[in-house]
Amino acid sequence: MVDDHQDDIPNSEMVPSSHAKCSSILRVAHHFRRNYPRIAYLCVHGALEESKRINPLLLDRGVPQIRFSLMCWIQRNDETGEQGQILPNTDVTYLQSFCQDYYEKTIVALITAIGIKYLKAIDSTSSASTSLPNDNQASTIVNVRAVSDQLIYACKTACVLFKVLELLSKDAQLPPEVNLIIIVSLEEIYCCPS
Repeated sequence: MVDDHQDDIPNSEMVPSSHAKCSSILRVAHHFRRNYPRIAYLCVHGALEESKRINPLLLDRGVPQIRFSLMCWIQRNDETGEQGQILPNTDVTYLQSFCQDYYEKTIVALITAIGIKYLKAIDSTSSASTSLPNDNQASTIVNVRAVSDQLIYACKTACVLFKVLELLSKDAQLPPEVNLIIIVSLEEIYCCPS
């Protein structure tokens, strides 16, 4: 169950434009806050670390406010009693495991769905010679596009989760095939004509 403070994760739209990477991390935190509050907590930590990396001297307008907001949120939502510190032995391992599970249960499943639907669409259009696609073929093509959009979103989310993992632990690594599949998936989606 999510407590009352979980709903006030700093708004990604209030982040200064110089901190766009922090905005994407906060959007992912909002996405996971209900079902995975610890992941949301770690994402907010990651946004704070990214802010420190981008602008260590607080020189840009709005940076001190967003950083203060992130620190306050972290302090209020710390379940560990560690005064806003992440626990390297448990939090990093949990985030690493979550990234791996997200990859396997979301991205691989979507890639499989696209492959099956794409093959069905190719098969049904190739048997129809040069005529226009019928309603069934058109809906299959639309379904492939919808699943492709979900895959793009899932890959972007995974990239943000991996970035948070890197920000929180320089030692944590995911299997190379995970990173490669996400990069290849994004490249294929963006390079293939719609």
